Amino acid sequence: MKRTLLAIMMMTAAMMFTACTPSDIEIQTEEAATEADSSESSTEEALQETEEAQTEAVTFAEGEVPTGVNGGPGFLPTTTADQSDIPEDKRNPVSTEQQVIVSVYCVDSTGVFQQMDVVSEVNADTLLERLILNGVLSEDTELVNYEDNGDGTAVLELSELSPVYTKAKEEQVLACITDTYTENLGLTQITIKAGGQDYGTFEFTNEYDRT
Repeated sequence: MKRTLLAIMMMTAAMMFTACTPSDIEIQTEEAATEADSSESSTEEALQETEEAQTEAVTFAEGEVPTGVNGGPGFLPTTTADQSDIPEDKRNPVSTEQQVIVSVYCVDSTGVFQQMDVVSEVNADTLLERLILNGVLSEDTELVNYEDNGDGTAVLELSELSPVYTKAKEEQVLACITDTYTENLGLTQITIKAGGQDYGTFEFTNEYDRT
């Protein structure tokens, strides 16, 4: 009798254990599903925020970029520093001039070579200034006269033709002047005079370029 009762109790316990197992699995499954839904929701929110940020950046880039004094690189507004509380002789100069890139032809022991420079305005005076500052002509050189004939030719008269690089040949110095003026002023030919001497009419040349 005792054995029968023990057997019945064991069978009952086994059935209860079997019945409980699916319940535990179901609970675990629901928790995992909840965590998955939460993770998916967070991912969707992150993607949505990214898309909104990209949309704002595109909108800003296409039509809302500050210009003029309020514009600047990287969409950052630029403003002039307030120097009102600084003595005038200590203030940093603020340049409002437009800078234009020009080609200046120079000469050294290797020959004639191109040097890029900037001027506020492209004309006969500023080009002569660049030739002097880049060591082609002596700082005593002055512009006597410049005449544009309006047909792609011009006449340039200088006070002297004294190169800074003393070993430079005369034809190399003339080539520097010719190439600098013809290229930047859109000329086909230029007549060069200096110190009362007419050196002739020249066209752009690369004959004396660096080798």
